Amino acid sequence: MGQCFSKKREDAYRVSGDSKSGGGSKTGNTGSTGEKKEYSWDKRPRLDPKDYTWEQLKGETKVKEPGAVAGQQFMIDECEDCNLFLFDHNATVTIDGCKNCTIFIGPCESSIFIRDCTDCKCVFMCRQFRTRGCDGLDIMLYCLTRPVIETSKRLRFGCLEYHYDALESQMTATQFSKYTNFWSYIHDFTPAPKNWTFLPLDMTADQMIAPVLPEGLAFLPSEGTPKPAPHLLSTWGDRPPPSTERMFVLFPKKSEGEASGFLKAAQEAEGVTLLYCNNTTLLPDVAKQLVQLAGDDARGKTITKDLSAGKSIGFEFCGEGCTDTINALLPNCDILSTGNTQASGIYRYMGIEG
Repeated sequence: MGQCFSKKREDAYRVSGDSKSGGGSKTGNTGSTGEKKEYSWDKRPRLDPKDYTWEQLKGETKVKEPGAVAGQQFMIDECEDCNLFLFDHNATVTIDGCKNCTIFIGPCESSIFIRDCTDCKCVFMCRQFRTRGCDGLDIMLYCLTRPVIETSKRLRFGCLEYHYDALESQMTATQFSKYTNFWSYIHDFTPAPKNWTFLPLDMTADQMIAPVLPEGLAFLPSEGTPKPAPHLLSTWGDRPPPSTERMFVLFPKKSEGEASGFLKAAQEAEGVTLLYCNNTTLLPDVAKQLVQLAGDDARGKTITKDLSAGKSIGFEFCGEGCTDTINALLPNCDILSTGNTQASGIYRYMGIEG
């Protein structure tokens, strides 16, 4: 589809000396006989860029339903007072010059880059997230890398917890794990007080977008019907923790099924808060270090081998009395559990992409 930029925006961000004219041959794709060669990409259906662009809209509501974008890149440019919903997986999204909009972006395989936008509500799922020149954004975020902000102010971040039909399959298509979300690990290239903070704890993505969602979308629960449990997990993140008491539980790949059931029980337990979760591969030396910090010498070799075989799943909890509560909920399988904060600190951001 080509680069996902408007002409004006492309000129504004073009690197000095860059030119589209270029030299090169003008003979085209022809062989020695002068006949045009046909390549496999020539046979692909041609995409209309207009189907993957929302540009210069005012006061409109637009929806891309599951299957409408199918992994293509998308551009949103200079929209104002709009409600824009992209409920499909996509390659990359650029958002430029928008004002007072609500914007929902489903699983983005690469990056969401939002620039020069003001007073918008954003619900994003992506591998990489970056802002530049933005002011007054509320952002519910799922992100597989460290979110980056630059020359932006009055940003508020929260952990995205949401569900719609096809979300799980879209996350599979983009190779996203619900157990990995670095939404709160913000890096500010131009740090200053009040550039960013956290959204209120009771704020949810549903509260942000439900008032402006069109009615009758088949992939969302209809009014009056029970809402399914969110596929994405809500974590406390880098907010000041509510307690100093911690518990870290690490499941090897072979115990992934038990991890899901255990987490459900832990989330329902009183006084237990899920601070962080992660899903990553451990090198044998790192697995051994975690086992040693946990003081689990009796199972040292066995559990180290298990933890370094495939992607492990780790949960970090806090809360007064959470040690006893979590220990009572631990399933009867090979796992590592400890209150050692050095162990949990090592694992917390391990495997972060980008």
